[in-house]
Amino acid sequence: MIFQHPGWLLVGVFLFFCALIHRGPSSRSAWRKVMSKQVLAMLSNQSAKLSRFNTALMVAAIVAVALSSPSTRNPQADAFQHTDGWFLLADLSRSMTINDVLPSRLAAMRNTLEQLITASGANATSLIIYTADAFMAVPPSFDKQQLHETAALLEYGAIQQDGSNLTRALSLTASSIAESGMTQARLFVLSDTGGIGKNAITAVNYLAKQGHQLDLIVFGNPDSIAGDEQAPNLKNAEQLATAGRGKLLLADSLGVVALDQLSLKSDDHRTQNAAQRAIHWQNQSHWILLLILPLLPGLFREQGAS
Repeated sequence: MIFQHPGWLLVGVFLFFCALIHRGPSSRSAWRKVMSKQVLAMLSNQSAKLSRFNTALMVAAIVAVALSSPSTRNPQADAFQHTDGWFLLADLSRSMTINDVLPSRLAAMRNTLEQLITASGANATSLIIYTADAFMAVPPSFDKQQLHETAALLEYGAIQQDGSNLTRALSLTASSIAESGMTQARLFVLSDTGGIGKNAITAVNYLAKQGHQLDLIVFGNPDSIAGDEQAPNLKNAEQLATAGRGKLLLADSLGVVALDQLSLKSDDHRTQNAAQRAIHWQNQSHWILLLILPLLPGLFREQGAS
């Protein structure tokens, strides 16, 4: 169970303790004016119970807990997996052939692509390749075998024009998300930071505002070729990852990437927008509100006593 608005839960706890401390007026004191001692003695136990807490504050506490939106996982959520999607954006520019990462940046990227495809699970996954232009190598698909085969064949020269037009790849991704009707997409850019500029960051900002997330995986050793124009620009990389509300990972000298830092199996990203929460979580607030019903008679009695 999760609380979609946990702030209200704290308010509910506070009101609960206030209800125990600040007890409401006992209904017994009001009845003393009109009833005999014998009748009051028969009602003494019930009156004592009613005065153990402030009913009005207790009702307010229950309402606050309900407003925190306690929710349980929708058992049918797997039937809506098409609303989630992964997009793998692979940089095939000439600089990706540099071997400062063994055996090369491109080879390390292919291995990482294989791992991401395997980790994508039931999510529809797409593979986009880009240099001076971007192309949809594999549209959103559940066919992992096709994705694995395509990723294994990626080589420099697959697109004749060289370059790193990341902005074009992001635009193609945004169009695919809209056409597929996805409400939640997760983007993985695998690059040596080529093409990261103002336009790319603006495009990522737009996607993030739509509830999507971008993680950046960088291949290349900034130290081994320091000062070279083909060295990874980690400053630009950090700006892109921050704009995408994701993480920046850097492959080591052997091309190994710590993908466990990306929480690939976590469902937390699904709660970023209302559409996803409605699909993947069932709100249980109505059951909490039922607790108010037994308190209503006591609330009316307290109001009458006051």
